Amino acid sequence: MLGKRLLTALVAIPAIILIIFYGGHLGFSIFIFCAVGVGLYEYLSFLYSERVNIQIITHVLLGLTLPAAFHFGFPGLIVPTLAFVLVFTMAFSLFRVTDPHKKAQNLFVRTFGILYIAFLLSFLIPMHTLPHGPWWVLLAVGINFGSDAGGYFAGRFLGKHKLYPVVSPKKTVEGSLGGIFGGFLVVLAFKYIHFDMFRYLDVIVLGMVGAVLAILGDMVESLIKRGFAVKDAGGILPGHGGIMDRIDSFVFSLPFIYYYALFISNL
Repeated sequence: MLGKRLLTALVAIPAIILIIFYGGHLGFSIFIFCAVGVGLYEYLSFLYSERVNIQIITHVLLGLTLPAAFHFGFPGLIVPTLAFVLVFTMAFSLFRVTDPHKKAQNLFVRTFGILYIAFLLSFLIPMHTLPHGPWWVLLAVGINFGSDAGGYFAGRFLGKHKLYPVVSPKKTVEGSLGGIFGGFLVVLAFKYIHFDMFRYLDVIVLGMVGAVLAILGDMVESLIKRGFAVKDAGGILPGHGGIMDRIDSFVFSLPFIYYYALFISNL
């Protein structure tokens, strides 16, 4: 398993960096569009035993309108597109009702999935267009990586007190503090690598708040997977699971990082 994880990382990380910096905005948006589609498919597969059916296809297509709106008309197209997606998702829940109780539950699960994956992940698209946009995207990825790495090592060597065992049995208070410190270190490193306009207050706020949001995102996906009794969302990334398993903590921090980047860019 470790070998698979390393091999996947050795292939995926350089490819993603190339797309971020050299794929152009259209190429990057297409990449996010594909990631949203795969992530939504994995998520909706929790609900249905048939991996290809009209419910999954319809809701994946609905979700894909959001990254398209982020690319072609952010922010003006976002509200009408989101309204269309929510209305159509709710209306489509009336299709083939046999068990109203289960149908109502699935409606809320599907609606949440579209917001959680398609809406939040799509913030990477306008982030990429900001001044230093590719570097901001790389920083967002780095905060997530730093939080994961810091949490893993602090939890493994220092973890004693469980944080929230009913949701995430392995996560500890010490690991979470290590994750926050890891996010801080990543932003501090980026200050010296590229973002020399960062104040130390920016380093603290971006690193620590971004890492806290990443930890919350990780716990939310743990809750989802425990609720559906699944270990991995998919198998598209050997050794790492699915797209959802990689973006779980990532997506929660994206709106915050985007608007913080926008704030700094306007100073």
